[in-house]
Amino acid sequence: MKYYKQYAKTYADIHNGIVVLSDLTANWSFTFMGEIAERLHLSSSKRKLEINSIWEDFLLERVHPEDLAVKHALELQFLELVKKTEPKERFRYQANSVLRVEGKDGRIMLMSHQIIYLDTPVKNFRNWHYAAIH
Repeated sequence: MKYYKQYAKTYADIHNGIVVLSDLTANWSFTFMGEIAERLHLSSSKRKLEINSIWEDFLLERVHPEDLAVKHALELQFLELVKKTEPKERFRYQANSVLRVEGKDGRIMLMSHQIIYLDTPVKNFRNWHYAAIH
């Protein structure tokens, strides 16, 4: 797991994004934030490394409601796809969407959102969310 945490941190730093590694069974996530946290004007209390949820509410509360509905529908479709896919092959697929997100001073930013199920030795810890500004 140490490898994936370091990879997520590096990915967030390089892409100035937010990466969330979620344990779907334990309902727990690790978050890693690049420079985007400043552009979203996230307070330090919202920049927690660990959150007791698989939902990144600190970000989702800023997403336009129409985009949020589309995102959730896409995630359900994607979950159905990966359930039918061999575990060793799941990481080869990803779901992508573009979200309108409220940033600093109420400005709307477009963000790319990706979901990837990782092939990890820890069975339930395999959901990777990545968000980056375009």
